[in-house]
Amino acid sequence: MIVRTWRTRIDTSRLDEFDTFVRERSAPMFHRQQGLLGVLYAREGEEWLTLTLWRDAAAAKELGSSPSYLAAVEELVGSGMLIGEPVTETFELEGSVLPDGSALLGAL
Repeated sequence: MIVRTWRTRIDTSRLDEFDTFVRERSAPMFHRQQGLLGVLYAREGEEWLTLTLWRDAAAAKELGSSPSYLAAVEELVGSGMLIGEPVTETFELEGSVLPDGSALLGAL
């Protein structure tokens, strides 16, 4: 399983507009991607994190060439809601432990 992070800063004066973009544009776009296992959104002040889980490295890599993903990123970057450049990182999930003792992949 692959964990992909997309970090940026957002203009908090436009938080309502940003939340609408995530709900109406970003989330539906992600859910149409092949190999997506899940998406989480997190914010602390102006710091924003989108964390996606992917079936495998090929699925995560395909996101970067997806026309719907590229269009959503272009729209968001062009909107002026972001501060600075987004940073993307990809990790191989090594293990996990959930509160009920089950694991997403393996165990730590």
